[in-house]
Amino acid sequence: MSAIVRFLRLCRLDELPQLFSIFKGEMSFVGPRPLLPVDQPLKYRARLLVRPGLTGWAQVQGGRVISADDKAALDVWYIENASLWLDLKVVILTAF
Repeated sequence: MSAIVRFLRLCRLDELPQLFSIFKGEMSFVGPRPLLPVDQPLKYRARLLVRPGLTGWAQVQGGRVISADDKAALDVWYIENASLWLDLKVVILTAF
């Protein structure tokens, strides 16, 4: 991986194209992050009922260090408990 790509990933600038999806209404700022189809557990299909988000509860609760199954469970919890306050908490935690 080149130094430029590492810098973009480190600063999360590689996520900028997703802003276009948010502006088009295909994504939201907060919601379940899309999983690869191979990583999508069938028992957590509920997470597919809402728009994916740029950041989400699973990301602020463990991100890359938790399993896809745990991420899906956290996403379903988020969907069941979604509120403006929870979204604000996710945004604040994402900034840190």
